[in-house]
Amino acid sequence: MRLVLQIAIGFAVLAILVTTTGALQLQQASTDGRQGAVGPHHMRELYTFASLGQMVAASDAVVLGTVTKSYAGRQVGDDDDTGGLSFTEIAVDVERVLHGTVALTITLEIDEVSMGKNDAWTVPGASVLLALTQIADSPAMYRPTNTQSVFVMKGDMVTPGLSNDEFTNTVAVVGRAALLVDVEDAAASVSDGTVTAPPTNQGRSDPE
Repeated sequence: MRLVLQIAIGFAVLAILVTTTGALQLQQASTDGRQGAVGPHHMRELYTFASLGQMVAASDAVVLGTVTKSYAGRQVGDDDDTGGLSFTEIAVDVERVLHGTVALTITLEIDEVSMGKNDAWTVPGASVLLALTQIADSPAMYRPTNTQSVFVMKGDMVTPGLSNDEFTNTVAVVGRAALLVDVEDAAASVSDGTVTAPPTNQGRSDPE
């Protein structure tokens, strides 16, 4: 009887060890898979836009939404003066999809180099228009297509979120209501093939 009990206990312990090891491996595989999909590099300025149509055509999605939270994301490399890159993750509740297909809540990330000191658009409650490139599938993760792809809405006023240049200032000056109509019109032009993405910047390759 004692031998049978010892054998039973042995099998129970073995089952617990196998289950625990399998769960740890699954969790590690999931984490590694996402990191591998996202990649280690900061946001590259592959495009310089001269029109909303170009911005829409170069992006996987364009959305209007509200930032719900932002927090420290991954760290790539050593965190010192000679290397390492920190990322911020931003969660956004999507109010309106102007181009592409996304979930009702999305997460995007931006690296510290691309962000610089322009972090006002990441504050919870901020209303934002974002042109996005998808960088991972499971879970879905996005980034701004470039630094010209972020706009902040305050009432009917629009301001560039990351880059102040001729394109972003021209886009912003029309105001919120007109901008949303302009983006939808641009999306229609992209859909029918009238407008395409611009050539990538010299010395850069097309995104995968």
